[in-house]
Amino acid sequence: MIALALVLLATLAVPSLLRDPGERVRALSERYREHLLERRPDLAVRWRVRGARHELAVIDEATLDRDAATVAVLIAETQAIAAAGLDPVSASLKRMLEARLQEEQAQVAAGGTLRYEPMAWVRLLRGTLEGVVASPRRSPCQRAATMTPILSAAPELLRAASIVVREPWADPALRDSLEVTQRWLREALPAIALDCRDPLRLGAFVQADTLALQALGRFGAYFLADTTFDDPAPGDRRSPRGAAGR
Repeated sequence: MIALALVLLATLAVPSLLRDPGERVRALSERYREHLLERRPDLAVRWRVRGARHELAVIDEATLDRDAATVAVLIAETQAIAAAGLDPVSASLKRMLEARLQEEQAQVAAGGTLRYEPMAWVRLLRGTLEGVVASPRRSPCQRAATMTPILSAAPELLRAASIVVREPWADPALRDSLEVTQRWLREALPAIALDCRDPLRLGAFVQADTLALQALGRFGAYFLADTTFDDPAPGDRRSPRGAAGR
């Protein structure tokens, strides 16, 4: 039994050596697709990966370390495939895979943007929401329903950012960007949701949007070292119509 197990392990350990180079590229691409769908749905949506869904995955110190290791392995395996042995389609797929892996690596590796730049976390949140807004086949109620869990996950995402990044970031550009994002959450998103006439969906959306806005205020107060930034403007949050300024 031990000998059989060793044979099986040896077989599984070197499948890439037995494959056609094009097959190896396609297998790596599929592995990365599965990684994106499970761990980085924001990137999967942006890159229009098959099966992508508009949602936020948990990101913290542990997941960043895990994803950095995964991406490093995939990069090494992809670079080990000689481009000279590939057909044009496989060569193009390899270049795209390498570019995407390197982009994620720039976010999650040691020294990556998610490790030290607060606005990288805000861009992730806003980009996920903007993907829903730009989705052409969704009705207003579908957009509100899809954005609600994303907004509900925002406080935990932004809290994780303060743990990962740790240090204040007293940069005027950060303040400007956060103020723009606050206005967007306070005005633009509720205005979109107003076209939905389902009160239950609207109520859930407004509650989640309010919590996300408050979390962004705490996020800004922490990184800007300025407690006056933490102003959720509760008077604007009484109803979807009031939130949109209508």
